[in-house]
Amino acid sequence: MKLKLAPTLAIAVLSAMMPVLARADEAPADKLRAAIVDAGCVVTVQNGDAVQKASGLTAEEVKAAVAALYAAGEVTLEPDGTMKLVGNGCS
Repeated sequence: MKLKLAPTLAIAVLSAMMPVLARADEAPADKLRAAIVDAGCVVTVQNGDAVQKASGLTAEEVKAAVAALYAAGEVTLEPDGTMKLVGNGCS
């Protein structure tokens, strides 16, 4: 799993998914959030596969969970392609 996206592209994709997010199941987001916290609050190209495996989610579920977390303001996409969890004990 590679989460490295150009920030502009990631924002465009997430914006297009906003209507879907209202119906998103919270359980996958909860699982992904916990896996990201366990990984030190940051998802990189290097640890992305391990975070997905720890979450127990499929690639499609991870995409939906990332979109839900982003829409809720719980993750930020950094210029270097990393994704950081905000809150939940993370800074």
